[in-house]
Parts: sequence; structure tokens; C-alpha cells
Amino acid sequence: MSDFEATLDMPSLGVLNGSKETVQIRPMTVREEKILLSKSLTPGDKFLKIITSSSDIADPNEAKRLPMSDVMFLFIKLRNLSVGSSGYRNKVSCSMCDQSFQWEIDLNTQDVKQLKSEEEPYTAELPRCGKKVTLKHMRLQDQIDVDKMARTRKSLAVGGINDPNFLSERLAALIVSVDGNDKALFAEKCKFVDSLITQDMQILNDTMADHDFGIDLRTTATCPHCDSTDEYLVRLDPTFFRSPRKLSETDGN
Repeated sequence: MSDFEATLDMPSLGVLNGSKETVQIRPMTVREEKILLSKSLTPGDKFLKIITSSSDIADPNEAKRLPMSDVMFLFIKLRNLSVGSSGYRNKVSCSMCDQSFQWEIDLNTQDVKQLKSEEEPYTAELPRCGKKVTLKHMRLQDQIDVDKMARTRKSLAVGGINDPNFLSERLAALIVSVDGNDKALFAEKCKFVDSLITQDMQILNDTMADHDFGIDLRTTATCPHCDSTDEYLVRLDPTFFRSPRKLSETDGN
């Protein structure tokens, strides 16, 4: 008898190579929480281990082909099923007054954008450098590879924010070709990304945003101290997978 408790319709609709139309999941256990707390595993490795133990995707090679947008969606749903609540609370700092306050959202209200029916790869025309770049959607395997490169530099932080090379490498992993050249080495793709001026980089980012899909992890919150509104990002750190708790009054000061 199957112990899966939910069937998810994935944002990719199973259209992309390696993607799945539906995925079955079961609640996470203490074993999976230990994986999240591990300091020896990269984020990509954690995603892989938890997907293969908490879903009907038991084959690691199959899991590695999943689009990262589907992976993030899957983890949000895993969290809701495991915690028993879609409520998420965290303490954030206001960018205007530096005061901290409790931020709360219902994860079921976050927008989920489905993939448009389209071919992959897709293209971006960069006017300043005169190049035509073809791009793919990021897969879990790409995340694992980029994480490992950062780990070799001993600089992988949450989201790679402390590593100046992390974002360039992450983008380079999505490049299929530049002006039809699909034989470029990864180091050459990184060098190309680093050479882009701001206008071309913005066009590249806008093009990827236009083709993006999945759950939107951004939300806004208003600071109770100064009434300023800012955008915050839901972070899938270990505390994210714990039951929501009411922060103490001192936590919010």
C-alpha cells in the first residue's frame, strides 16, 4: 500500500525534457530534517536526497533532470504537508529603520506560474555585444554542479550570496550556445557572462524572467515601526521546515 499522501501537478506540466507532469509526495521525517541540517551537503545535494526519499522519484538520475522551478514548488508543498500548515513566520529586518519584526505569510496564496507551451532552448538578443544567446531552464543537476564549484572555493553560503563567482557560474550553466557555438567550455561561458555590460545583462535577466515558471517566493511586508514596505524572499533554510511559532515580543524589537 502506498504511503504517498498528495499528488502534485507540476508547474512545468511535464513539457520539458526530464520534467514530470505529476509527482506524488509523502510527509518528511526526522531523517530528512537531519539531511537539511547537514553541513557537509550542498543545497543541491540536499534537494536530491530529500526528493528521492519523500517522493515517487526514487531514481537519483531522474531527480537530477527535474527543472529547478519544479524542485522549489515541490519543496514548498512538502513543507506544507509535513508541517501540517501553510503558514510561515520569520523574523526580518527593515531596510529603512533596521528594526526587526515578525513576518507572516500563507504559502498557499503565493502565485504559481505554469510553463508556457514552448520549445527549449529559448533565445536572447544582446544589442551591445551583438550576440545571440540560447538558454535552457535550470535543472537540479546544474544546481548540484554549481554548488560543488562553489564548495571547492569554500565559499558556498546560503544562496551563494558571499561568493562573487556563484551568480556568474549559475548563469553560465544555463547557456546552451552563443552565436550558435555550443562547444564552448564552461570556463569560456563564465568569462562571457563576466564581460557583459549592464544593459545586455538586464536583457538577459528579463528574457529569463519572461520564460520563468514555478512558485513565486517573493512577498511584501510592512514594517510596524516605520510603515515602510519592502520585498522579502522565502528562504528554504532548515527553519523553514519547522512548525510556525509565535515570536516573542522581544524577538520583534
